[in-house]
Amino acid sequence: EDALNNIRVQEPEGAQRRLLYEEFDDYMLGYLLDFETRDSQTLLTTEAFEKPFDYQLKIQRAQTSPQPERVDLVETFHYLIGLHVKRIRHYEHQERDYILTEGTVRSAGGTQHVCTLWRDTEGLDYGQEAAWAIEKLPLAEADIRYVNHGTLCQIPGAEPLDFIFRKLMLAGGV
Repeated sequence: EDALNNIRVQEPEGAQRRLLYEEFDDYMLGYLLDFETRDSQTLLTTEAFEKPFDYQLKIQRAQTSPQPERVDLVETFHYLIGLHVKRIRHYEHQERDYILTEGTVRSAGGTQHVCTLWRDTEGLDYGQEAAWAIEKLPLAEADIRYVNHGTLCQIPGAEPLDFIFRKLMLAGGV
């Protein structure tokens, strides 16, 4: 229900609207969920990964109206990838908080050491961040390094976690 409370549908216009409502009425729900709701908070917009510590969904508790509540994207990602957390470290760099988690993920191929790095990315100097991360963070020991909103990330070997997060969320995790 919380996911449904956060779906925002953008009404189609013109010919697209006519096709949906007049000619393919039975197809409408599937189409709307795929395309017209892609900017819903429930489906994790790009902005969610730019400011992961501020992400909120409207959550309904008991008989009250849905209220905005912060969602722990870090912990949710751990759950989705099956990370057994060994250590959580907090850092500060470029006047922003960083959360680095270390743990293991077990798979048919064995156990892998995984690090995740989370931070707000608005106004981030990626080159300066990379130099700092190489010097200060224990990333070299990890088999896999994930970084939120990491498409511009310059940390060696870091993979953007955004796409994996969305994929696993829609599939129900590992």
